[in-house]
Amino acid sequence: MRLSRGRGGSGHGHLLPNAAATPDSQPTCRHKELNVLLTRMNRRKGQGGFTLLELLIVVVILGILAAIIIPRFTVSAAEAKKNACAQNVANINTQTERWYFEKGSWPATNLADIAADADFFPDGIPTCPVDGSAYALDGTTHRVTGHSH
Repeated sequence: MRLSRGRGGSGHGHLLPNAAATPDSQPTCRHKELNVLLTRMNRRKGQGGFTLLELLIVVVILGILAAIIIPRFTVSAAEAKKNACAQNVANINTQTERWYFEKGSWPATNLADIAADADFFPDGIPTCPVDGSAYALDGTTHRVTGHSH
């Protein structure tokens, strides 16, 4: 006697004796669905990875993007340093004029006296971010010289 899945009142499959089931009989609907599902899963196993050509295309695209983006960052950093230098020059010139109005004389050309007063530059006089050199004043114009990057 063979057992086959039948439908009970609850809708769940129950093992029931099946006198009509023989080894030559056609598979039931559930067996067909299972065979189709297994066939689909077997097909997907062989298609799970990427081909060498697909990986090569991705690497080429990433290389092109890097070639476009990296020079822009380099240019941006250089421009930022130049802008910071210009801002430092403007700040030193402003503090030099303030020194003159408060003290009645111009600071030394090497800025040593203004650097010693924490009211003017609490963090110290900045250095040029482009080349790391110190700022100095022109003796006649009393402006920062030599930083026209």
